[in-house]
Amino acid sequence: MEKSLSLDFLVLGSQKAGTTSLHEWLVQHSDVLLPKIKETHFFSHDNRFEKGADWYLAQFPKTQEVKKLKGEIDPEYLYSSLAPARIKQKTNVKTFVIILRNPLERAYSQYLMTVRRGFEDLSFDEALQAESARLSSHDQFAHDHFSYIQRSLYSNQIQRYLDLFPDARFLFVKFDDLVDPDNGKETYKSICDFIGTEDDVEKVNTSNSSNKASTPRWEWLRDFIYLRENKSITRKVISAVISDNLKLKIFLFIDRINRKNIQKNSIPPVTSFEVDKKIISEIENDLDQTMMITGLSLNDWKCKMSGYNVDSDAVI
Repeated sequence: MEKSLSLDFLVLGSQKAGTTSLHEWLVQHSDVLLPKIKETHFFSHDNRFEKGADWYLAQFPKTQEVKKLKGEIDPEYLYSSLAPARIKQKTNVKTFVIILRNPLERAYSQYLMTVRRGFEDLSFDEALQAESARLSSHDQFAHDHFSYIQRSLYSNQIQRYLDLFPDARFLFVKFDDLVDPDNGKETYKSICDFIGTEDDVEKVNTSNSSNKASTPRWEWLRDFIYLRENKSITRKVISAVISDNLKLKIFLFIDRINRKNIQKNSIPPVTSFEVDKKIISEIENDLDQTMMITGLSLNDWKCKMSGYNVDSDAVI
């Protein structure tokens, strides 16, 4: 099929690894054109991909400025088994950035987001034990929200892209380096250089962290935004009469004003939960594979695994 979408780079993920912050920095860059709303999910979600190339192109702002680079940042693309082939089929992109985070810390951050949205009633360790059963149904909702460990096993996700794009360029970044107060600017510079532009670090406040820990001000308003449409009559009616883009803008605005920041020290640390030793072992083995294919040093993450509270009797 003819490649109808010209993209200079894609940031593939991973989820909860600083992609929102990176989007906010790059969207201000005079050389970079990104979609109007982060995460179109065009290549990962059937209902978006079916809208076609014209819909995807319409997600980018119309501007009189001459932009050197066109790309997207969407953490669903790393996890999605459909996205690599669709990207290969529809685009000419040859430059990829992948940001990785300590697997268990990434999983816990996703868990906290799922709790905040009202989808998760289990404790973190209980949710990890329930994950396999939840995902076995192949329900898209479950994979979107309950894939805590699966999204944190990076090697197979990365290998899909390496196999399908043998001539492409890949930059692998550690979340720790991106958010580090001392080294964050240098990491941002390296990303800019890799995608083909000079950094504008003096214009961007890279110390400004996005997706800070928060809780809903009003649970009824949270449920209005996040309940599945077949469970929310009001949302279903709204979805029928306004466009997807306008709906998303409205819901993002409501979500933003409904967030109440909380102190991180009020959240139980991930080390306070009993994580099954089989899960720890699975993560450690995957980190070995991830180090081999990315060249990143992840031994510090492996060392942290021994510090987690392991329940040897738990059942996955």
